[in-house]
Amino acid sequence: MADYTMRIKLAPDVLAYIDRGNVYRDSEQLDRAASDYGEAIRVAPSDARGWRNRGMIRLYLGDNKGGLADYDKALQYDPADGFSWNNRGQAKMRLGDTKGAIADFRKALELKPGLQTAQEALRKLGAL
Repeated sequence: MADYTMRIKLAPDVLAYIDRGNVYRDSEQLDRAASDYGEAIRVAPSDARGWRNRGMIRLYLGDNKGGLADYDKALQYDPADGFSWNNRGQAKMRLGDTKGAIADFRKALELKPGLQTAQEALRKLGAL
């Protein structure tokens, strides 16, 4: 953690914030992780990684609308990321948008054939 903090102090780039955010995430300090991912977004707003990582934390915290918004942005910058399609589908499913969730899970499977979480969600929704 100290190394990442020093790296941010010396050269605050997107990867420095994402790396430290990942350490916070792994140690279940989710608010701090979300904050670092937010800084990654501030430093590089068109880099999907900050949006994608913060979206995941928002979903963990039950902020499905915030997660959905972050995944919308992540997919704007990286539409080929199957995991972002899957996670946006999870947010939509939790928010009651069944049709949108099904479309996102299908897109996730198109990009990542065999993605188990997308297959399970489609089964749960009666669409597989």
